[in-house]
Amino acid sequence: MTPIEQQLQQIHQQDSFFHHIAHEHFGLVVVVSALLLLLCLILLRTLRDLQSKEKILKEKEERLRLALDGSQDGFWDWTVKTGGNVVDSQWCRMLGYQLDEIDPTIKQWENLIHPDDLVSATKTLQRCMNKEFSHFASEFRMKMKDGSWKWIIGRGMVVTRDTDQRPLRLVGTHRDIDRQKKAELALKKALHNAEAERNKIDAILKSIGDGLIVTDQQNQIILFNQTAKALLQIDDSQEQILDIGETVEGNLLASKVQEILNGDKNCYC
Repeated sequence: MTPIEQQLQQIHQQDSFFHHIAHEHFGLVVVVSALLLLLCLILLRTLRDLQSKEKILKEKEERLRLALDGSQDGFWDWTVKTGGNVVDSQWCRMLGYQLDEIDPTIKQWENLIHPDDLVSATKTLQRCMNKEFSHFASEFRMKMKDGSWKWIIGRGMVVTRDTDQRPLRLVGTHRDIDRQKKAELALKKALHNAEAERNKIDAILKSIGDGLIVTDQQNQIILFNQTAKALLQIDDSQEQILDIGETVEGNLLASKVQEILNGDKNCYC
C-alpha cells in the first residue's frame, strides 16, 4: 500500500469514528447545543438589562446635574470600594476651596466634619447604606479653608448595590445652611434665656407677700402671683381668666385701675 493510500485510509477511519460518535450521541449533542443557545440568550438579555439600567441611571444623574446647575448645591459621588469621592466645583467653593485643592476621598470628607458632628453624620449615612431608609439627610459643620466652621446639610442615596445588596456607589448633595442654622441656634438661646428669666420672675413673685397683678390698658391680666390669686378669689378652674373684671373683686379693682390710667389718681389703697 502506497503512502497516499495509507493516508486516505486513516482519514476514512477517522471520519468513520466521528460519524459513529455523532450517531451514538446525537441526542446529547442536541441538548448541549440547546443549552449553549439558551445560555447565550440569557447572557444577551442580561446585557441588555444592564445597558438599560445604566442608561436610566445616566439619565437620572443628568437630570440631577441640570437641577444642580440652577441651585447652589454641591454634588458628590462616592465609590464605596475605592473610597473615592468625586465632588464638583460648587462643593469646593462652599468651603472656600478650589477643585484641585480637595483630596477626593471619603476620608477627606470625614476630616472636614466637626468632631462633635462626625458620629451623628456617619451613623445616618450608615443607616442608609444598611437599607433602613432609601434617602438620608444630615446637618453638620464643616471646616472652611480659613479655619472657620460652616453648617451644611448633606443629602444622598445609594444608587448601586451588588448581588448581596451591599452598597457600591452613593450620590448626593451639600447645601449651605449656615445663616439659617445660626439664626435657629440664636433663637433657641434667646428662648432659653427668656425661660430662665421667667423662672427668676416666678421665684420673685412667690417670695412677695403682697398680691401682685399686672394688667394691660384693656384690663387684661398679664401676670399675677398666688397672693393676688387669693385676694381676687380665683379658684383653680379660673386659671385662664384674662379679664380682671371677671373676678369677684375685679370690677372694683378695674375701676381703680382706670382712674390711674385716666390720670385722676397716682395710686390707690
